Amino acid sequence: MAKIMGIKGFILDLDNTLYDENQYLYNVFLDFWTKYFFTQENFEDICTQTLSDETRLHSKDIFRTFLELTPLGYAQNYHDELFSIYASIQCKLSLYEDAQEFLDFLKQQDYQIAILTNGPIQAQKNKINNLKITGIPIFYAREDGIEYEKPHPKAFLKVLNHFRLSPKDCCMIGDNPYTDIEGADKARILPILLKRGYAKNVQNHIQCDTISNFKVLKDLIK
Repeated sequence: MAKIMGIKGFILDLDNTLYDENQYLYNVFLDFWTKYFFTQENFEDICTQTLSDETRLHSKDIFRTFLELTPLGYAQNYHDELFSIYASIQCKLSLYEDAQEFLDFLKQQDYQIAILTNGPIQAQKNKINNLKITGIPIFYAREDGIEYEKPHPKAFLKVLNHFRLSPKDCCMIGDNPYTDIEGADKARILPILLKRGYAKNVQNHIQCDTISNFKVLKDLIK
């Protein structure tokens, strides 16, 4: 991982890179559940099944998957309600410990840092607020349209323009081989795959360095 030594700017994914997105989804499901059911009977089992790596990997609509496992079943109004909660819920979230330490280290060393995230803008902003992330520029890839989300190079180029750095001076760290790694590679940014979350089971076709946590990276650039 010698190339990392010359890096001046770090672009970081959000969900399952800096924190466990299942924390957030669990709170969304719990908020919905308590509105319709008097007890939490079966809730934990349904959540465990819905949020398992296997289900997350193959589900094209996690809200629909959850609803189909509940006694209510799927209905569009329930789905809309879940999405509304997803975009606005106030809950306690925390960064992965190694991610927090890495961000603190980068700030102390005056590296340029940005977070680049896909997904509905209101929901992603709400996650940032719940995580209490401050002092780091956040780029919401969907601002230019869903078609320009990662892996589209335009999402990455916006961050490069903000940094005023060339692609060779930056790296992208993310958990998703398709959106994060393939996208960074298209933009000629050094990709680093963080193997955690359900996407750790997604096959990566781009040759790049792989890490299991941020401590490995921090130790390399000290």
